[in-house]
Amino acid sequence: MPDDYYLKSANAEAYDAGMGRSADAMDDVTFYVELARQAAAAGQAVLELGCGTGRVTIPIAQAGVEVVGLDNAPAMLAVARRKATAAGLDVRWVTADMRNLQLEQRFGLVIIPFRSFLHMLTDADQLSCLSRIYEHLMPGGRFALNFFVQRLAGRAPTPVISRIYKTIQVRYVSRSEMEGLLRGSGFEVEALYGWFDRRPFTDQSSEMVWLARRPLPITIGNFDR
Repeated sequence: MPDDYYLKSANAEAYDAGMGRSADAMDDVTFYVELARQAAAAGQAVLELGCGTGRVTIPIAQAGVEVVGLDNAPAMLAVARRKATAAGLDVRWVTADMRNLQLEQRFGLVIIPFRSFLHMLTDADQLSCLSRIYEHLMPGGRFALNFFVQRLAGRAPTPVISRIYKTIQVRYVSRSEMEGLLRGSGFEVEALYGWFDRRPFTDQSSEMVWLARRPLPITIGNFDR
Protein backbone atom coordinates (compact mmCIF):
# COMPACT_ATOMS: atom_id res chain seq x y z
CA MET A 1 0.00 0.00 0.00
CA PRO A 2 -0.23 2.16 -2.03
CA ASP A 3 -0.74 -0.15 -5.03
CA ASP A 4 0.67 1.28 -8.24
CA TYR A 5 -2.45 0.05 -10.06
CA TYR A 6 -4.58 2.76 -8.45
CA LEU A 7 -2.06 5.53 -9.10
CA LYS A 8 -2.50 5.45 -12.89
CA SER A 9 -5.17 7.67 -14.45
CA ALA A 10 -6.24 5.09 -17.02
CA ASN A 11 -6.77 2.48 -14.31
CA ALA A 12 -8.76 4.94 -12.20
CA GLU A 13 -11.10 5.58 -15.12
CA ALA A 14 -11.44 1.84 -15.83
CA TYR A 15 -12.07 1.14 -12.15
CA ASP A 16 -14.82 3.75 -12.02
CA ALA A 17 -16.47 2.41 -15.17
CA GLY A 18 -16.51 -1.16 -13.87
CA MET A 19 -17.66 -0.63 -10.31
CA GLY A 20 -21.38 -0.76 -11.08
CA ARG A 21 -21.32 -4.25 -12.55
CA SER A 22 -21.34 -6.45 -9.45
CA ALA A 23 -23.87 -6.85 -6.64
CA ASP A 24 -21.29 -6.26 -3.91
CA ALA A 25 -20.46 -2.90 -5.51
CA MET A 26 -24.11 -1.84 -5.52
CA ASP A 27 -25.84 -3.41 -2.52
CA ASP A 28 -23.43 -1.75 -0.12
CA VAL A 29 -24.35 1.81 -1.08
CA THR A 30 -27.78 1.70 0.59
CA PHE A 31 -26.22 0.23 3.75
CA TYR A 32 -23.58 2.93 4.07
CA VAL A 33 -25.94 5.77 3.15
CA GLU A 34 -28.36 4.62 5.86
CA LEU A 35 -25.58 4.68 8.45
CA ALA A 36 -24.51 8.12 7.20
CA ARG A 37 -28.04 9.47 7.56
CA GLN A 38 -28.14 8.22 11.14
CA ALA A 39 -24.92 10.10 11.90
CA ALA A 40 -26.23 13.23 10.16
CA ALA A 41 -29.42 13.09 12.23
CA ALA A 42 -27.20 13.55 15.28
CA GLY A 43 -25.41 16.47 13.61
CA GLN A 44 -22.28 14.44 12.88
CA ALA A 45 -20.10 14.23 9.78
CA VAL A 46 -18.93 11.10 7.96
CA LEU A 47 -15.45 10.06 6.84
CA GLU A 48 -14.89 7.49 4.10
CA LEU A 49 -11.43 5.92 3.91
CA GLY A 50 -10.29 4.42 0.63
CA CYS A 51 -13.04 6.37 -1.12
CA GLY A 52 -11.62 5.78 -4.59
CA THR A 53 -13.65 7.52 -7.29
CA GLY A 54 -16.49 8.42 -4.93
CA ARG A 55 -18.81 5.49 -5.61
CA VAL A 56 -20.11 5.60 -2.01
CA THR A 57 -19.04 9.11 -1.00
CA ILE A 58 -21.14 10.83 -3.65
CA PRO A 59 -24.44 9.08 -2.75
CA ILE A 60 -23.78 10.00 0.89
CA ALA A 61 -23.33 13.64 -0.13
CA GLN A 62 -26.47 13.44 -2.26
CA ALA A 63 -28.34 12.36 0.89
CA GLY A 64 -27.46 15.74 2.40
CA VAL A 65 -24.74 14.42 4.71
CA GLU A 66 -21.47 16.24 5.39
CA VAL A 67 -18.85 13.79 4.15
CA VAL A 68 -15.09 13.71 3.69
CA GLY A 69 -13.59 11.29 1.16
CA LEU A 70 -9.97 10.19 1.72
CA ASP A 71 -7.74 8.15 -0.56
CA ASN A 72 -4.02 7.82 -1.18
CA ALA A 73 -4.37 7.73 -4.99
CA PRO A 74 -4.60 11.20 -6.61
CA ALA A 75 -5.80 9.69 -9.88
CA MET A 76 -8.82 8.14 -8.16
CA LEU A 77 -9.62 11.39 -6.35
CA ALA A 78 -9.41 13.33 -9.62
CA VAL A 79 -12.27 11.21 -10.97
CA ALA A 80 -14.21 11.65 -7.72
CA ARG A 81 -13.81 15.43 -7.80
CA ARG A 82 -14.96 15.61 -11.40
CA LYS A 83 -18.07 13.55 -10.65
CA ALA A 84 -18.93 15.55 -7.53
CA THR A 85 -18.53 18.84 -9.38
CA ALA A 86 -20.75 17.62 -12.20
CA ALA A 87 -23.40 16.68 -9.63
CA GLY A 88 -23.16 20.07 -7.92
CA LEU A 89 -21.96 18.54 -4.65
CA ASP A 90 -19.69 20.09 -2.03
CA VAL A 91 -17.43 17.25 -0.87
CA ARG A 92 -14.07 17.57 0.83
CA TRP A 93 -11.52 15.26 -0.81
CA VAL A 94 -8.27 14.47 1.00
CA THR A 95 -5.16 12.77 -0.37
CA ALA A 96 -3.69 10.81 2.56
CA ASP A 97 -2.81 7.37 3.86
CA MET A 98 -5.43 5.82 6.16
CA ARG A 99 -2.64 4.33 8.28
CA ASN A 100 -1.51 7.73 9.52
CA LEU A 101 -4.35 10.13 8.76
CA GLN A 102 -4.49 13.30 10.80
CA LEU A 103 -7.51 15.52 10.24
CA GLU A 104 -8.62 18.43 12.39
CA GLN A 105 -12.12 17.01 12.64
CA ARG A 106 -14.01 14.31 14.51
CA PHE A 107 -16.72 12.18 12.96
CA GLY A 108 -19.83 10.31 13.97
CA LEU A 109 -19.16 7.61 11.39
CA VAL A 110 -16.07 6.29 9.62
CA ILE A 111 -16.47 3.74 6.81
CA ILE A 112 -14.17 1.58 4.70
CA PRO A 113 -16.34 0.01 1.99
CA PHE A 114 -15.43 -2.56 -0.64
CA ARG A 115 -12.57 -4.34 1.08
CA SER A 116 -10.09 -1.48 1.08
CA PHE A 117 -9.03 -2.54 4.58
CA LEU A 118 -7.42 -5.63 3.01
CA HIS A 119 -4.85 -3.52 1.18
CA MET A 120 -2.97 -3.16 4.45
CA LEU A 121 -0.68 -6.16 4.46
CA THR A 122 0.60 -6.32 8.04
CA ASP A 123 -0.79 -6.36 11.56
CA ALA A 124 1.11 -3.14 12.26
CA ASP A 125 -0.54 -1.34 9.34
CA GLN A 126 -4.01 -2.54 10.28
CA LEU A 127 -3.58 -1.60 13.92
CA SER A 128 -2.21 1.81 12.97
CA CYS A 129 -5.24 2.43 10.78
CA LEU A 130 -7.68 1.32 13.49
CA SER A 131 -5.94 3.52 16.02
CA ARG A 132 -6.29 6.56 13.76
CA ILE A 133 -9.95 5.77 13.11
CA TYR A 134 -10.61 5.48 16.85
CA GLU A 135 -9.01 8.88 17.45
CA HIS A 136 -11.08 10.49 14.69
CA LEU A 137 -14.38 9.19 16.02
CA MET A 138 -16.49 11.04 18.54
CA PRO A 139 -17.27 9.01 21.67
CA GLY A 140 -20.12 6.73 20.66
CA GLY A 141 -19.19 7.12 16.99
CA ARG A 142 -19.43 4.13 14.69
CA PHE A 143 -17.03 2.38 12.33
CA ALA A 144 -18.28 0.18 9.48
CA LEU A 145 -16.40 -1.86 6.90
CA ASN A 146 -16.80 -4.95 4.78
CA PHE A 147 -14.62 -7.54 3.08
CA PHE A 148 -15.02 -10.97 1.57
CA VAL A 149 -14.82 -14.30 3.35
CA GLN A 150 -11.81 -16.42 2.53
CA ARG A 151 -12.77 -19.43 0.38
CA LEU A 152 -9.96 -21.71 -0.78
CA ALA A 153 -10.91 -25.05 -2.25
CA GLY A 154 -9.09 -27.97 -0.71
CA ARG A 155 -7.54 -25.97 2.12
CA ALA A 156 -8.58 -25.37 5.67
CA PRO A 157 -9.09 -21.70 6.62
CA THR A 158 -5.98 -19.92 7.83
CA PRO A 159 -5.79 -16.58 9.61
CA VAL A 160 -3.71 -14.70 7.03
CA ILE A 161 -3.26 -15.37 3.34
CA SER A 162 -2.49 -12.97 0.53
CA ARG A 163 -2.89 -13.14 -3.22
CA ILE A 164 -2.04 -11.03 -6.25
CA TYR A 165 -4.80 -9.88 -8.63
CA LYS A 166 -4.01 -7.43 -11.43
CA THR A 167 -0.91 -6.33 -9.50
CA ILE A 168 -3.11 -5.65 -6.44
CA GLN A 169 -2.06 -7.46 -3.29
CA VAL A 170 -4.58 -8.04 -0.53
CA ARG A 171 -4.40 -9.70 2.86
CA TYR A 172 -7.23 -11.92 4.00
CA VAL A 173 -8.48 -11.37 7.54
CA SER A 174 -10.48 -14.04 9.36
CA ARG A 175 -13.49 -13.38 11.55
CA SER A 176 -11.61 -14.09 14.76
CA GLU A 177 -8.65 -11.98 13.70
CA MET A 178 -10.82 -9.00 12.80
CA GLU A 179 -12.71 -9.22 16.07
CA GLY A 180 -9.39 -9.26 17.91
CA LEU A 181 -8.10 -6.27 15.94
CA LEU A 182 -11.23 -4.26 16.72
CA ARG A 183 -11.37 -5.10 20.41
CA GLY A 184 -7.63 -4.62 20.78
CA SER A 185 -7.99 -1.14 19.30
CA GLY A 186 -10.63 -0.19 21.83
CA PHE A 187 -13.78 -0.75 19.77
CA GLU A 188 -16.96 -2.46 20.83
CA VAL A 189 -18.31 -4.82 18.15
CA GLU A 190 -21.92 -3.84 17.56
CA ALA A 191 -22.73 -6.35 14.83
CA LEU A 192 -21.34 -8.71 12.19
CA TYR A 193 -23.66 -9.20 9.22
CA GLY A 194 -23.49 -11.64 6.34
CA TRP A 195 -24.64 -9.09 3.75
CA PHE A 196 -25.68 -5.47 3.43
CA ASP A 197 -29.32 -6.25 4.15
CA ARG A 198 -28.15 -7.07 7.71
CA ARG A 199 -28.85 -10.78 7.45
CA PRO A 200 -27.00 -12.77 10.16
CA PHE A 201 -23.47 -13.90 9.42
CA THR A 202 -23.24 -17.69 8.94
CA ASP A 203 -20.74 -20.24 7.67
CA GLN A 204 -22.30 -19.79 4.23
CA SER A 205 -21.86 -16.02 4.10
CA SER A 206 -19.62 -14.65 1.37
CA GLU A 207 -19.07 -11.26 2.98
CA MET A 208 -18.30 -9.92 6.45
CA VAL A 209 -20.04 -6.61 7.15
CA TRP A 210 -18.74 -5.22 10.44
CA LEU A 211 -20.25 -2.49 12.58
CA ALA A 212 -18.24 -1.31 15.59
CA ARG A 213 -18.37 1.63 17.95
CA ARG A 214 -16.05 3.82 20.00
CA PRO A 215 -17.43 3.37 23.53
CA LEU A 216 -18.93 6.25 25.46
CA PRO A 217 -16.96 7.27 28.56
CA ILE A 218 -17.89 5.39 31.71
CA THR A 219 -19.32 7.76 34.31
CA ILE A 220 -18.71 6.91 37.96
CA GLY A 221 -20.09 9.52 40.32
CA ASN A 222 -18.71 12.84 39.12
CA PHE A 223 -15.82 11.30 37.24
CA ASP A 224 -15.52 10.09 33.64
CA ARG A 225 -13.04 7.53 32.49
